[in-house]
Amino acid sequence: MLLAFVICLLSFGVQAQEISSQTSRHKFGFVAGYGNQQWLGVPYTYKVMFFQLQHYFNLTDKKNWDIELISQPQFNTTRYYPIDTDTEFESGFEFGVNVGFLFRRKIASDNLHIYTFISTGPHYVSGTPDRQVPGFIFSDNLFLGFDFKLTEKFSFDIRSGIRHISNASIKQPNRGVNSSIINAGFLMKL
Repeated sequence: MLLAFVICLLSFGVQAQEISSQTSRHKFGFVAGYGNQQWLGVPYTYKVMFFQLQHYFNLTDKKNWDIELISQPQFNTTRYYPIDTDTEFESGFEFGVNVGFLFRRKIASDNLHIYTFISTGPHYVSGTPDRQVPGFIFSDNLFLGFDFKLTEKFSFDIRSGIRHISNASIKQPNRGVNSSIINAGFLMKL
């Protein structure tokens, strides 16, 4: 995780390859989304609304595919049952940053792409179901998505995936919280 963060920081200043002046290596965006456990069949409830900024840094310049470094600072709101037998939700929040790698493939000229990405990063959660101690955690993500080019600079982005949060056994209990997620938003190429 530390290595991915350092690579992200270095990517802003280091140019690994020549790219034409008409092509930017940077994209910025915003996605919002929702996650819960209904599709996973787990015995706890943790609902999360995502609000994520995004920065993509293109590491390759290939004809039909790209590898990008992604960073996602975020602030998320949550609703959960502290104990499974509870009938009233408690509200909470999360904040943190994820860093990872995105693998993008062109599937319809340059207007439609499919991608997958994996990311991880440190977060803070204010409250969780009793299976996971709140506080400092790690968020691990795996997504599959599509982006559709709307104009030369703007794209619509939609993705679905899974997320696991836990604290690497720093404190107990540490059984983790898993969520299935759907996100949508916009990207702007600089």
